[in-house]
Amino acid sequence: SLTQAPAIPSGVTDMQGCFEKCKSLTQASVIPGSVTNMSNCFYGCTSLTQAPAIPSGVTNMSYCFRDCESLTQAPAIPSGVTNMSYCFRDCKKITAVTLKCNYNGGNFDLAFWGCKALTANSIKVPAGQLQTYKDNAAKMGTTADRFVSE
Repeated sequence: SLTQAPAIPSGVTDMQGCFEKCKSLTQASVIPGSVTNMSNCFYGCTSLTQAPAIPSGVTNMSYCFRDCESLTQAPAIPSGVTNMSYCFRDCKKITAVTLKCNYNGGNFDLAFWGCKALTANSIKVPAGQLQTYKDNAAKMGTTADRFVSE
C-alpha cells in the first residue's frame, strides 16, 4: 500500500527491485547520483504516473518501468545506459522517450513492446545512432518510424 517512495540515501548504488510491484505507488523519490543499477526498480508499479530523473551513472535499466501502465512521461535515458531490455514494456501511456545512449544489441530487447501511445518520431536518439536504432526497431518491440534524431 506504499503510495509515495521514501527518500533514498545518498551513496546507494543498487536499487534493483527496490519498489517492484508496489501497485499503489504514485510518486517516486529523487534517485541519488550514486545509483548505477535500476533493474526492476519500478517494475509493476501500475499507479506510477511520473518517473524520476535518471542519474547519469546508471548503466542497467532492464525491466525498470515494465508494466507501469499509468506512466505518461518517460525520463531521459542517460548516455551510460547499456542495458534497457524490457525497460518500458507495456507502458501503454507514454507518448515520448529520449534516449541519450547508444544502441546495445541484445540488451535493448523489447524495451518498447506494448507502448501503444508511442507514434511516429516519438523516440529521440543520438544523431549518429538513428539508423542503428531504426534497423533494430523490431527487436525493441516497435517500428522504425518511431525513431527521430535529437
